[in-house]
Amino acid sequence: MSEKLVNIVRAIFCSQGKILLVLENFPAGGENYWIPPGGKVEKGESEPEAIRRELLEELGLSSEILATMGAELKPYCRLIGPGFKGSKLTVQHFISELAEPFKPQLLDGQLEARWVSEPPSGGIVGEITLTLFSRLRSGGYLQS
Repeated sequence: MSEKLVNIVRAIFCSQGKILLVLENFPAGGENYWIPPGGKVEKGESEPEAIRRELLEELGLSSEILATMGAELKPYCRLIGPGFKGSKLTVQHFISELAEPFKPQLLDGQLEARWVSEPPSGGIVGEITLTLFSRLRSGGYLQS
């Protein structure tokens, strides 16, 4: 059996030294995680198309992609569901800009959206998000 590759995209919105994170419940793990908004790339979709679709579905937002932070290859994560066991994840972060004022609607299972300069409490902050904070801080996007 060949290994599946699951492509994940996340939007990085930075404003006034803070990043936008959403608190999302992952039923497969039964836990709440703070993550940048985004999700899985569907078959036949490009990464930019996927991030635009996910933002509309999750938060009712339109965005412009300014840059990419590159992709990270990660081992299977139980939070994406049992149907993906044995898969590898590529997580692609896009520096994005809102096309309209920020008015999140929390449309697709998100529990909260928050602008933060430090990893928030009240949920789990995973390894990928912690690494992202470090990268954004060293790049001057976040307050120290």
